[in-house]
Amino acid sequence: MTDGAVSDYVLTCTSSNGSAEWKELDVGGGDSYWDENDGNIYYEGGYVGIGTDDPCYPLEVYGDAVFDNRITVESTSEFFDDAGFYGSKTFFTGSVGIGTQNPQSKLAVNGTITAKEIEVQLTGWPDFVFADNYKLMPLNKLEKHIKKEKSLPGIPKNKEVIKEGVLVGEMQAKLLEKVEELTLYVIELNKEVGDLRKENKELKQKISSLSN
Repeated sequence: MTDGAVSDYVLTCTSSNGSAEWKELDVGGGDSYWDENDGNIYYEGGYVGIGTDDPCYPLEVYGDAVFDNRITVESTSEFFDDAGFYGSKTFFTGSVGIGTQNPQSKLAVNGTITAKEIEVQLTGWPDFVFADNYKLMPLNKLEKHIKKEKSLPGIPKNKEVIKEGVLVGEMQAKLLEKVEELTLYVIELNKEVGDLRKENKELKQKISSLSN
């Protein structure tokens, strides 16, 4: 666009390559929606279409849009589903990158995320540990595994985590599985301690009887 936008001028395409300039209206009169205020060009009414001659919103773009600065959304409204928006919430059909220009997932954030609460949806939970047919690894085998692998069974090692990261939901499930197994070990040990106390009491009674 060239300089010179003033009241009652129209932004007109003047060549096949799309260059434009502000021109006065043709004979016949009429008003222009385009105006200028302190060097800022603005549109007073109607819709603006880029890549479409039938816009349905104040600004409708068909194609890619590149921004050198930020986009500020002051309110939400209804959007066409075909445009990638639906209902009263903003919905993107592609991938969004924050702090990165090459997102490898639906939402990629190169930095710290601060939130009051995060909901992770999973397909299962390790309640199977408490099933009657669950086989708990004997403690002696668990000890051998830890000495050899330097990690708990089913838990990724340090090198794997550094290289590939971890899935938060999956890791939460694995950690809960280990907590449940630990609970079973404690229950089992408590039973053994109870049996030993009972045997110890019986031995004391026998020794006392023999002494008498």
